[in-house]
Amino acid sequence: ETTITTTQQPQTPPDVLVINMSSPFTAEHVAEWTSFGPKLKGKPTPEQQVAAKERKAKCTEMKKRLVAELNDPNWTEKKIEKELDRLAEEGGKAAERPEYLDGPSGTRDFYPPEMKVQNWLFDKFRETAKRFGFQEYDAPVLEHVKLYERKAGEEIVDQMYNFTDKEGKHVTLRPEMTPTLARMVLNKTNLQTGEVRLTLPLKWFSIPQCWRFETTQRGRKREHYQWNMDIVGVDHVNAELELLAAACYFFSSLGIGPDVVGVKINSRAVLEAVLAKHNIKKGQKDEDGGDIFAKACVIIDKLDKIGGEAVTELLGGIGANAESAAD
Repeated sequence: ETTITTTQQPQTPPDVLVINMSSPFTAEHVAEWTSFGPKLKGKPTPEQQVAAKERKAKCTEMKKRLVAELNDPNWTEKKIEKELDRLAEEGGKAAERPEYLDGPSGTRDFYPPEMKVQNWLFDKFRETAKRFGFQEYDAPVLEHVKLYERKAGEEIVDQMYNFTDKEGKHVTLRPEMTPTLARMVLNKTNLQTGEVRLTLPLKWFSIPQCWRFETTQRGRKREHYQWNMDIVGVDHVNAELELLAAACYFFSSLGIGPDVVGVKINSRAVLEAVLAKHNIKKGQKDEDGGDIFAKACVIIDKLDKIGGEAVTELLGGIGANAESAAD
């Protein structure tokens, strides 16, 4: 017996706005446009000036891309900007479909073509890791919030997809993998003697999906995959050298050389020594009891984002003299 089932197209619900379809832009276009941030008004701060330049560059890049995609002389960069501003002002209602047909904010769908590319890239990750003797591991995407509070303090909870489950447990979608790795190793450790019941060193790798409840923007979403390679049980620099060698091999396997990608090594110890030469020492407090060293680290971390002049000005604001701040 053959059964043929037909479905009737649903009528548009009364609470769904149907817009004028003369606009070629979708909700994704509007979301990307608004992710660049609003136009600045009034006298901007140094950081706002840098942000304004970044916004202008992103807007220009998007307009040029849309001009090429539309391939319509009627849609100039100026007209595209005006239309996107209008749609953004109206709340980004640039699609006639209901909201639930889009994935939650900051997430992605992987159709077969995108999945093919992802599988290819992940296979490259695995090939490199196994060539260097690493073993793959995984763990539940759901973890206890306490695991992350112990690592980074309670402030990290603000960036997590955390909730209380039906059993009253405070859980979260994992924001990163390192605490999970530590938990798994501790579960194979005698907590009284510190002896690890596994053969050291451990060389493990993973490609987890991680979640952070952050402001979404192009290239930065709320869920992402990351390739982790960890070595446990080696107390000298050889572990770092091996990981750097693996990373270089990976890029080489993709045909990407030093003319395209460089390796930068971060060292808190070196930063402490440099700042100490300029009378900014670890544990030093300002008039309000704040940690000057910690504030300086946060400011210096913004160097690539806001530029040297802005960093110099901010360092001066926490008490560093002009010469030291410029250095």
